[in-house]
Amino acid sequence: MDTQGTVHRNASPFEWHFLEKTSDWLLVCIPILVLLILTIPYLSRGYWDDEIFSVIISRSWSDLRENLRNYETNMSLYYIVLYGWMRIFGEGEITTHILSLIFASSSLAVFYKLARIWLNKSTALMGGLLFAANSLFAFHSIEARSYSMLVLACNISSLVFVRLVRKPGIWLAACYGLSVVACIYVHYFGILLILVHGFTISYRKLTRPRFKYFFLSGILIFLGILPLLLIPVHNKSQIDWISKPDLKYLWYTYKDLVGGGYDFLVLLVCLFFVVKNRFWRNVSDSEIFLQRLALTWTIIPTILLFIFSYVEKPVFLTRYFIWCLPGAVLLTCLIIAYTGWDNIRKSIVWLLLLTIMLKRSYVGLSLRGSGYKEAVQYLNETVRPGESVLTYPYYKSVHILFYLEKMQTPNPFVKPVSITKFSYLAGGGGRDPDPDLTLLEKVAADRGKIYLIVREKWDSHYSDSIQNRNWLPEIRKIIQNKHPKQQKKIFGFGSMEPIGIIIYE
Repeated sequence: MDTQGTVHRNASPFEWHFLEKTSDWLLVCIPILVLLILTIPYLSRGYWDDEIFSVIISRSWSDLRENLRNYETNMSLYYIVLYGWMRIFGEGEITTHILSLIFASSSLAVFYKLARIWLNKSTALMGGLLFAANSLFAFHSIEARSYSMLVLACNISSLVFVRLVRKPGIWLAACYGLSVVACIYVHYFGILLILVHGFTISYRKLTRPRFKYFFLSGILIFLGILPLLLIPVHNKSQIDWISKPDLKYLWYTYKDLVGGGYDFLVLLVCLFFVVKNRFWRNVSDSEIFLQRLALTWTIIPTILLFIFSYVEKPVFLTRYFIWCLPGAVLLTCLIIAYTGWDNIRKSIVWLLLLTIMLKRSYVGLSLRGSGYKEAVQYLNETVRPGESVLTYPYYKSVHILFYLEKMQTPNPFVKPVSITKFSYLAGGGGRDPDPDLTLLEKVAADRGKIYLIVREKWDSHYSDSIQNRNWLPEIRKIIQNKHPKQQKKIFGFGSMEPIGIIIYE
């Protein structure tokens, strides 16, 4: 395979001479700086539901081990790293969000290294900037979940894969196998990266010497994930809260991968000129490899999981495909490269895409956080003996207790009353249990105030939202029969997880 400079050789290169003379390390720092400027103002935002779960199970080694052994092993590598990080730096919002931001920043550096195998410095820099400014990436780069770590792991694995194809060897084969295992332990869907790489490589070039090295990688991958295959799954309803996706949701996912609807339209215009001028003709083998990698990385995982979700079991969420962003960025670089436009027009396109993405990321990041902290602070100062605190969905009681424990003088009367027939499934992710209406009637019969904590947003397509929407009117009706006077307070308004408290007197 060729190394650098092949993509733009046949397609009127986007190239600024001052950038080509700049150190790679300096150019790597520019996208990272953009990401830091975008995200640092939001590091202190309060946790939302899934982030609280990450912190709770990673607090102690015994709790983490029990969760991995008895309930779920997904994201296990991230939880282990988070446990070690919190042991050193604590479990505050800023410190845990910084860990994810470190993963995200590192993934930009690895992506630039990957892009430089084919692209010149100018194009690789612009690709890195689009990566950093992508709202899907920026939003999850400071989330206390495994997604930014998954992007880093997949970038590293893809870089090793390309080097293994170019120059097979035992050391690279071992590193590739271990890197794929790491992807899978960061998130189950990392296993789809094997398919991406499998579709990328030309089987005509998969000669016997190359095959033996990939066979070694395959053995290491099998041995690495063997514990996951042997550990029985106890919480089989882990993802029952996801509804069956439709074609509109698939479109939303592709739109987010390329930066948004307006960016998608800009790329469609560019693609028109690519098809019209057919600048991809007579490309080198290296360019064909890049084309195949970019297309499969962007398209294959989403299509496969969409079909699986529609036919078998719904597992389709846009954030699960954040690790496909590098492929979408490489595909964007190729589309712009093959337009055949001059340097000025390409610069305008890059600037337009980047501007749209930055604006979208700013809007998306402004939604980060939740109303939990403010809601608990209000309850801690307001609730008196003889008054009751209820939560529905039930799992919100865990999150209320999480922030209550952080108060300097926690009010014991704020502890929520469980109004379900059985406990919420440990490990999270399952459907909420049905409420115990008999118990609810007994609580409602008390004379004291009742504080009902509810999810303020109910427009989600998730199945648990639909389920809870059906139960909440019945819960409110039972309480209101005994406590007709009510008022409502909303905390974290404008965030991704606003919390409502309905006060019945």
